[in-house]
Amino acid sequence: DNGIKRSDLVDFTYGYMLNQQCIVINEANADSIKSVEDLAGKVAGVEGGSAGESYASTIIGEGTIEKYPAQNKAFIEVKTGAVDFAVMDIVLAKNICGKGDYSDLMIVEDIVLDSEIYAVGFEKDSELVAKVNGAIKTLFEHGKMAELAAKYGFENTVQLVETID
Repeated sequence: DNGIKRSDLVDFTYGYMLNQQCIVINEANADSIKSVEDLAGKVAGVEGGSAGESYASTIIGEGTIEKYPAQNKAFIEVKTGAVDFAVMDIVLAKNICGKGDYSDLMIVEDIVLDSEIYAVGFEKDSELVAKVNGAIKTLFEHGKMAELAAKYGFENTVQLVETID
């Protein structure tokens, strides 16, 4: 953090996808982890430098944050019990939890975290922003974005957001 706001250096296109962080636990802990308050003092697994790390640092109080180079490592650590919970992207978690080797992992549905908007960033005053905005809007208007979202299992996350705060 150098004190400069990202929006002073980068222009963003229209947002095209919503995501949010979620809490992943082992099903064995479903009775003891039901709310944000239940996370205080626990051990969290996160991808270092991620939105998940930022969120975890605000809720665990005297707990511990274990940082990994990728979110996938946090799944393994929750499964083995090395951490009590993981904070990660819900899109990834929905594709992993309850399946295959991770059939015993689940998302804590009662803990709903803030949404994030995905966009493309370009150097300040780049002409590419307008070009990409036009392409994004066309993809939405012609149903191509919905078609792609359905193909890859992202139906509930694709959304055109023309103004990003």
